[in-house]
Amino acid sequence: MKILMFGMSSYPGGIENFILNMFIESDFNKEHKIDFVVYEESVAFFDEIKKAGYNVIFVPHLKKHPFLYRKAVKNVVKNGGYDLIYVHNLTSANSYPNRLAKRYGIKAVVHSHANSTIKGRVRRMLHKLNKKFVAKNARLRLACSENAGRWLFCDKKYEYPFTVIKNAVSADR
Repeated sequence: MKILMFGMSSYPGGIENFILNMFIESDFNKEHKIDFVVYEESVAFFDEIKKAGYNVIFVPHLKKHPFLYRKAVKNVVKNGGYDLIYVHNLTSANSYPNRLAKRYGIKAVVHSHANSTIKGRVRRMLHKLNKKFVAKNARLRLACSENAGRWLFCDKKYEYPFTVIKNAVSADR
């Protein structure tokens, strides 16, 4: 299975550590190929990603160059031959990967990693506008907690089922 994954950044935070534990330091890579889309100049755990045999695709920065970001991501999705797009979200402010998955008939997994919008009026507005689309069109909805799942997949008017997957932490480390 060929997977395009969104959510890695330069900061080794919760999402990055979840990805490291679940996909990079496991046997997952023996059966699957993952390309990571990153819009920052660097990515956390770059050496580990490459050692696992995965690719990192750097695209223009989403906030600095939104039109170039969209063009680059569309090109990657359209020409990559992906079976699945996996999006790790703090909010649904950036629904573009999800929209491309729908447009090109690619299954989408959405994984909620937060239970509130971080900062910014615009980000909050975009989250509210995109939330139902992101939830409705996901083939599989995952969350790191009940609150995170309700934050992204439920509202006063709708509730989409989701599965809680606790953040994987290596006990040995």
